[in-house]
Amino acid sequence: MSHQPFEEWIVGDEALTLEQRQALEAHLGDCPACAGMATSLAVVERMLGEAEAVAPEAGFGLRFAQRLEQRRVRDSRRQAWGTFAAAVIAAALLATPMALRLGAEWTSPGEMVVQMLLRVYDIWVGLRVAGGFTRAVVSNLSEIIPPAWAIGFLAACLGMGAAWIAVLYRFAFRRVKEGAGR
Repeated sequence: MSHQPFEEWIVGDEALTLEQRQALEAHLGDCPACAGMATSLAVVERMLGEAEAVAPEAGFGLRFAQRLEQRRVRDSRRQAWGTFAAAVIAAALLATPMALRLGAEWTSPGEMVVQMLLRVYDIWVGLRVAGGFTRAVVSNLSEIIPPAWAIGFLAACLGMGAAWIAVLYRFAFRRVKEGAGR
């Protein structure tokens, strides 16, 4: 025997139509399982209706709010330390090959100073060359690219940069903002 609509009608909150009510009563007379379920539900509803409402202890709301704030602060700190640790690990991974190469080249402190000065000089020369190249390209840019295209490209770059910053900000400070609104 199928109990499907009858079980839903017994435990459901919606009002039954006259036909549904008559079908349910007929089914309850024929089916002891559904009749027992209806009786049990009626007993439970009566007991819940007669039960005394229990008020929380004094200061419950304050203690709960404090616990939520402590959890928010803890989660915020954990997220900040996690972000910091990820940045340190990334920096260490990026610096390791350079440190290994430089460490292999240094045999004495004097040579280390000379190598460091040469690296600084190389960087300075590279920046000067890049600056000269950039100035040459920018001064001749209007002859190479129409101004409307250049403005569109710069706007696209700014938009992508703003989107990148927004995503970083959202993921780095999501928990802090969620907790502040509570």
